[in-house]
Amino acid sequence: MTDMTWILIALAAILIVGLLAWSVVRVRRHRALKQQFGPEYDRTVESAGNRGKAEKELEERRERVAQLELRPLSPARKGELRESWRQVELDFVDHPAAAVAAAEDLLRMALQERGYPVDTTDRHPEDLSVEHAEVMEDYRNAASIAGRSARGEASTEDLRQATQCYRRVMASLVDHEPEAAAAAPARSVRAS
Repeated sequence: MTDMTWILIALAAILIVGLLAWSVVRVRRHRALKQQFGPEYDRTVESAGNRGKAEKELEERRERVAQLELRPLSPARKGELRESWRQVELDFVDHPAAAVAAAEDLLRMALQERGYPVDTTDRHPEDLSVEHAEVMEDYRNAASIAGRSARGEASTEDLRQATQCYRRVMASLVDHEPEAAAAAPARSVRAS
């Protein structure tokens, strides 16, 4: 064999190894995003129209949230939020629409206290999906019903469902420690 043949064989081998490595990286990225985002992954793929666009969007969400200064809630504040939530549920009996509006307000307050930007952007559902993907369907259902309620188009059963959905989102938000806080030394977590 000539030197040129060996060079071509080496180049082909390098190309094949490169393609295999690229394929492995894509499969790992796909699995990691699917595991982190769960049903939100599938929803984003459907919304984006293809897997590549969806994965890029999910990675952008993850990068954007990594830039936020998410903070844990103090045990006292968690207790206060839980007590406020109990009041929302008690108010539901006499004023279901007002209770759903109060639940939405309480959730926005908790988001803001945790460090999510809620006043400057409408991206908080996407931001929330990075660490709370398991409750995004609940969040969207509740927000949709709350919107219908504001227009006077929601039944009492709809409002009950919205309250249950908001309850699951609130529990996830209050009880979950942010990734950065969980990785930080215990001393700095308690100081928040």
